[in-house]
Amino acid sequence: YWNHNEEFLKYKNAKEMETLLRRLIYRTQSSETLPHKYIVHPVCGSMELQLNKSNKPDLNIPKLLVSSVLQQINISLRETQWKQILYFSDYFTLYSRGLRYHDIRPNSAVAPTQNPERWWKFLLKGNLREVRKTRAKWKWESFVDFKRFR
Repeated sequence: YWNHNEEFLKYKNAKEMETLLRRLIYRTQSSETLPHKYIVHPVCGSMELQLNKSNKPDLNIPKLLVSSVLQQINISLRETQWKQILYFSDYFTLYSRGLRYHDIRPNSAVAPTQNPERWWKFLLKGNLREVRKTRAKWKWESFVDFKRFR
C-alpha cells in the first residue's frame, strides 16, 4: 500500500510502536486494521513446496519444487500515489548523488552565507575528485589493469 496525506506514526515506547505496526497488517475481518490505499490489493492463494531429500545428486531432478496458485491480483494506482512515487524516486536519486560528497561536505548547521570559504572549498574538492577519477581512467596503469582483468 501507499497511503498519501498520512501523518507519521507517533509512539512513546516499544509497546505502542508494536501495536501501531500490528494495526497496519491487513486482516480480513478485523475492525482494528487501519484503512489503506492499496497499489497491490491483498492477495489470496496457496503454495506447495516439495523437497527432494535424495542423497544422490541428480541434475535432472530439482532439489526444490515450488508451485503457487493466486486467485486474483488487483493493481490500482491513484494519481496522487503516482506523483508521490515519482517524487520519492527523484529524492532517492538526489540523495544517492549527495552521498558521493558526504565525507567532504561542511556541517549543515553552517550556512553558505556564514562561512562561504568553507563551502567554496567543498565545491572545489568535489569537482577535483571527479576530475581525478576521470583522469585516472585514462592512465596507462588503468588500461593495463583493464586488460589483465578482462
